[in-house]
Amino acid sequence: MVENERVGRRLDQAWEERESKQWEEIFLGVRNRGDPMYWRGMVVGMRKLLGASDPEWLPANEDKYERAKVMVAELVRGTHMKHLTEEILLALGYERKVKIEGNEPLDVLMVSGRIGVEPVLFDMADELELRGERVGVLQPVGVYSDQQPRVVMANMLREVGKMVMVASTQVQRGGRVDVLNTVLRVMRNRDLAAKVGSLDILIPMFGGSRGDKEAQDQLVGWEALELKSNTQQITAMMQRIMSGLEEKNSGGKMPWVRFATVDVHNPEAVAAEFAEEGFELINILPGRELARAVWRNLQEKDLDGLPVRVVICDEGAIPRGEYFAGCLLEAMLVSRASVDVVYLDKTRITAGLVEEARILRVATWRVENGELVCEERGAEDVFEEECVVVETDDMLDGGTTAKTDTRLVRKVHRKVRWLVFVGTHPVSSKGVGVLDGLGIDQFVFGNTLNVSGLKEKKNVEIVDVSPAVIRALGLD
Repeated sequence: MVENERVGRRLDQAWEERESKQWEEIFLGVRNRGDPMYWRGMVVGMRKLLGASDPEWLPANEDKYERAKVMVAELVRGTHMKHLTEEILLALGYERKVKIEGNEPLDVLMVSGRIGVEPVLFDMADELELRGERVGVLQPVGVYSDQQPRVVMANMLREVGKMVMVASTQVQRGGRVDVLNTVLRVMRNRDLAAKVGSLDILIPMFGGSRGDKEAQDQLVGWEALELKSNTQQITAMMQRIMSGLEEKNSGGKMPWVRFATVDVHNPEAVAAEFAEEGFELINILPGRELARAVWRNLQEKDLDGLPVRVVICDEGAIPRGEYFAGCLLEAMLVSRASVDVVYLDKTRITAGLVEEARILRVATWRVENGELVCEERGAEDVFEEECVVVETDDMLDGGTTAKTDTRLVRKVHRKVRWLVFVGTHPVSSKGVGVLDGLGIDQFVFGNTLNVSGLKEKKNVEIVDVSPAVIRALGLD
C-alpha cells in the first residue's frame, strides 16, 4: 500500500513537471519576438494542459474554465495578445462561456505573413501602443512535420479597424511568396473579412537584391525577373479572394486592400506592375528616421560643427537621396544652416558592376525664411576643407557600389573626418564581413531585414523604420 502511494506521488510529480515544461514552452513561445509560437500550436498546447484527450479535435474540459481564464490572463500579460483574451478562450473550446458579440474593437491587428516574423512587425506594434492604439499581434503561420507551411488564423470576435499583414519575399531571410499567398487566403473567411476595415499587405523589402533588372550579359540567357513574377503571384491570389468574397457576400462588407513596401529599388516600375493588376503600392521612404540617427551620432562624436556632404550614388537614387538630404537638413536646423549634396554619375557594365564613377555636380542646400534654397556649386569648390561625408543608397549587398563610391569620395575629399553609409536594407547576402573592407567608418541601416551578426558590429546602427511605415499607412 505504501509503495503504491509512493509510485502515485512520483507519477503525480512527473505529470506536474511535464505540465510545467509544456506551460513554460507556451509562455516563452508567445514572447519570442524572433519566432513566436504560432496560433494553432499555442491553442493545441493549452487544450492539452486543460485536460483535452485529443486536443486537435476535442475542446478543453469544461470544468476547467476558471483555470483556463487564469492561464490565459497570465499568458497574455505584457504581450500584444492582451486584447485577444476572448479569441483564445473561444479557440480552447469555451464557446458557450465567452462573450461572442460586443467586444471592444481593435484599432490595428498586426499579422505575420511568413514563417517567423519581420523585425518591423513588433516594432510597429510597440510604437502604435505607445501612441495609445489598441493593438493585437497574431502569428498564424507554422509548419507541418515535413516543414510545409501551415496557416491557422484565429476566429476574431471583434471589429478590426486596420489589419496589417507583414511578409517577406527574401528567401535567404526566410521569406516566401507562396507562404504569403497562403496567409492571404485567410481573408476567404467571410466572417473575418466582414470585421476588417482595411488590409495593408506590407513587404518591407520587396524582391531580391536586384530583382528588377538583368544581371548578366543577355547571351548568357533570358532572365525571368522576379519582381514581375512576385507581383503577379501575390496580386492574382488577392484578386481571386476579393472576387470570391464579392460573390459570397452579395454586396456585403469587404476590406479595402493595398500593398506597401519600404524603399523599393525602381519604385515607379514596381508600382506600375501593381497598378496593372488593379492594386495600389505605397513606397515608404524612412529618410526622416535615418537622418535623425545620423545627426544624433555626429553630435555624439562632436562632429556636428563640420560641413556635411550627402552623396547620391546615381541618377536613379536622386529622389531618395534628395529626400534624405532634406530630412538631414531639417534635423540639423537647430545648429546648422546648410548641407552640400554631391551627385554622382556611373557607367555600369551590369547591375552591381560599375565601370566608372564620377562627380556630376554639387549643390548647397539651405533654408532661408522657411524656404529651401538650392545653390549650384562647382565640384572643385568644395573638396579642400575638412568635412563629414554621408553616402546614401537603398541597400548594401555585396558592397561593390559602396566601395566604388567611397574610393571616389576619399580621392577627391582628402580631409574626410568621418564617412557614414546610410542604406535602408542591409541585404549583405554574402555575410556581414563585406562591411569591413569598404573604407567606411559607420553604417546606418533600417530594420527591414534580420541579418545574422549585424547588430553585433560596433560600427553599425539599426534604425527602427516603423514610425515612417505608420505615417505612410495612416495608422497614426
